[in-house]
Amino acid sequence: MNFNIMINGRVQVGIDFEVLQQAIIGLYDDIDSFIVLEPETPIDGSIYLQAALSDNQYMIETRLMTDNDFTHYRYTTADINNVIKIFTRYYQKHQLKILKSWQDV
Repeated sequence: MNFNIMINGRVQVGIDFEVLQQAIIGLYDDIDSFIVLEPETPIDGSIYLQAALSDNQYMIETRLMTDNDFTHYRYTTADINNVIKIFTRYYQKHQLKILKSWQDV
C-alpha cells in the first residue's frame, strides 16, 4: 500500500520506513511541527494517523470514517518508542492499534 506523509506542512508522496522514522524522531515542541501519515485506502476505517509533540508529550490522533460521519481519537504518551511502534504497525502491517485506551475527542 502506498502512503503520503505531511511533515511540518510539506507533503511527500510515496515514502519508505526511514522517512517515517526520521519524521517521528524529528518532531519538536512547536505548533508547526507535526506529521500526518495518510494511506491510499483507509486502514480499519482510519484515513490518517498524525502526531505532534507538546509539553514533552506526544499526541497521536486518527480519524475513523463511517458512511457520512467520523470519530476522532487521541492517544498521549511521553515515550517516543511507543509512537514509533504505533506508526510502524500502521505503515508496515496496515493495522491500527486497538483504540480502547484512546480518548474520543
